[in-house]
Amino acid sequence: LGGVSPLFSLPAHYSVKARLTDALQQLGWTQFLTKNGTQLEPNWNRTIIAGHSQGAGHAAYAAYLYSMERLVLFSGPQNCCGSLFVDRDFATPRTRLAAFFHLLEDFQGTIKGNLER
Repeated sequence: LGGVSPLFSLPAHYSVKARLTDALQQLGWTQFLTKNGTQLEPNWNRTIIAGHSQGAGHAAYAAYLYSMERLVLFSGPQNCCGSLFVDRDFATPRTRLAAFFHLLEDFQGTIKGNLER
């Protein structure tokens, strides 16, 4: 979403947050933007984010960082991300989370474990 990583350096204008801001401006969907100082950024409180499989982990991480309107997870998060962020308090309340996975999928145990944390 943007920020500092010990693994690599990414210019801010390449971040998900910057690209989403640009897309919302291009589409004219300014109701989903807010000002943070002099910068426009997504209005996370009006955003519903969803992801499937690995994307569910990315969506969950975004909801960990920002208070979203809703979070929808399909078949994930599958990755073992508990110690990274799943075990911590999310900015998005858990009452705004919906998650779906099949009980016969290969990683259902990991998904269920991540959702029950």
